[in-house]
Amino acid sequence: SSTSRGLGDVYKRQTLRRQLDRWRDAERDMAQAMQGGQGIEVWFQPILGDGGRRLDSLEALLRWKHPKHGWIPPEDMISVAAGTGQSEALLRVILAGVSECIRQLQAMGLAHVRVAMNISPREMSRLPVDDIVLESLREQGIATTSLEIEITEETALNIEIAESKLAALAAAHVRIAIDDFGVGYSSLASLRSEFMSRLKIDRSFVQDLAASRNNRVLVDAVLQLSLIHISEPTRRRGI
Repeated sequence: SSTSRGLGDVYKRQTLRRQLDRWRDAERDMAQAMQGGQGIEVWFQPILGDGGRRLDSLEALLRWKHPKHGWIPPEDMISVAAGTGQSEALLRVILAGVSECIRQLQAMGLAHVRVAMNISPREMSRLPVDDIVLESLREQGIATTSLEIEITEETALNIEIAESKLAALAAAHVRIAIDDFGVGYSSLASLRSEFMSRLKIDRSFVQDLAASRNNRVLVDAVLQLSLIHISEPTRRRGI
C-alpha cells in the first residue's frame, strides 16, 4: 500500500541520516579518540591450539565505542582514517597496543606467544608499512619474531602492490599470514607467495566440519596444498 511504502521511505531516510551523522562525527572525533586511550582501543583475542589446551597466539582487534553512536565497525574506522589522512596515526596506535601486549606476555613468561595484527589492503598500498612497523618495534624494544602481520587475500592476490614491503618484513623475521582464506576469488593463487608462513582458513569452512563432508574435503585439499607452499604448518581458524 501507499502507506507502507511511505513508512518504508521514511525509515530509509532516517537510517541514511543516522549513518551520515555517525560518519561525520567519527571523522570529527577520531583524532581525539586515538590520544591516550580516549576511545579507540586495541583488544586481544586468544587463538588456542591442541584442542583448546594451549595458548598459541593473540590476535589484535581494533575497537571504538563512540560516546554518541556506540561501537564503530573496524572497517569504518579504517575508511574514516583514510579519508581524514589519519591512517598512519591509527596504525601506530595499533602497533603501540600490540607492543604493550607483547611486553606483558614476556613478563608473564609467555615470550613464545606471538601477537598478530591485521593490515588492510588500503594501508598496505598507501603507507610505508614495513618502515613504520620495523621502526616502531625498534623504538619499543620488541623482537620482530614476536609479531605476525595478517593480510587479506586481496593483498595476496595483488602482491605487486606490497611485494617489497612484505619482503622487508619477512627478511626481518616478522611472520606473514593470509587471513580468512577462502572468501575471495582465485584463492589458491595466493598460496604461491614466498612470504607467507601461516594460513588462516575462513570460519565458514570449519564450522560444523564434522557434519559436512564437502567442507572436510575442501579443508583437507587446502591443507595439502599449503604444505607445498607455506613455510610452517597451516592452522585451521575456528577449530
